[in-house]
Amino acid sequence: MDQSLADQIRESRRLLKNPYAYLDDEGGFSAISSVKKPSFSISSDIILNGKRKGQRFSKTDIERFARNLQAEMWRNRSQLFPDQTLTSPIDILDPIVAFKCLGYSVNMQDTLGQYKPDGAELCEVAGSIDTISLEVAISRKPLPNFRNFTAAHELGHAILHEGVGFHRDRALDGSGGGASKAPMEYEADTFAAFFLMPEKQIRKAFEERFLTQEFRLNDTSAFALAQSLEEISRKLKTRRDLSQYLARVTRYNRVQFISLADQFNVSVDAMAIRLEELELV
Repeated sequence: MDQSLADQIRESRRLLKNPYAYLDDEGGFSAISSVKKPSFSISSDIILNGKRKGQRFSKTDIERFARNLQAEMWRNRSQLFPDQTLTSPIDILDPIVAFKCLGYSVNMQDTLGQYKPDGAELCEVAGSIDTISLEVAISRKPLPNFRNFTAAHELGHAILHEGVGFHRDRALDGSGGGASKAPMEYEADTFAAFFLMPEKQIRKAFEERFLTQEFRLNDTSAFALAQSLEEISRKLKTRRDLSQYLARVTRYNRVQFISLADQFNVSVDAMAIRLEELELV
């Protein structure tokens, strides 16, 4: 057996806490290639469109990969969501379904333990992925919108990176971990943001709510938020304050709606950052 494969199996067994993983009845390793495939599948090669997994990618590359996956899922939505009538591309932005298309199984667990990165506070492990066994584990500890982003983050690893095990951390208070991100972790986060919050759909949803593509806080917009400009300016002192407010608000100009964060099933912080990236705020 190839030494690199042996090393991967050893590391995978450590992550799975199962020293017998991948052995068949005769002690061989044929079980590695016997992962059950779903009836419909998407190849990473189609998503990467000529790029090689494991290299460093630009944000433009990663956004294109996310769009390729979204397009494949939308084209095959009747097979992926046979019991639903989908009318919007937002409806297919489900990382769990995407994982099944790639041949992975996803398991929810009460906890995945804790981890202390160098120079950072103690963090809760929010998710992990094993690319040999094609298994993903997601912790139930974070709130659902955090779990959804974690699943999309691990999906990024599955598509972009080679290797056995990756995990995503969250500080015990639910905020982001304090350590600086390694390049692969940054890329996985970037993929998650592009997959869950595609630019076209975010812009459309934002304009439907706030009647603009460039929100400015003034007398008119403050009135639409049912507050005076003086009052709301005391609360929203920074750009991030305003972005977070718009990510969670459910009423504007006397119209009630689902918040942007809830519609796209992400945290208020994740949506706020995306609104700023797109210069909507």
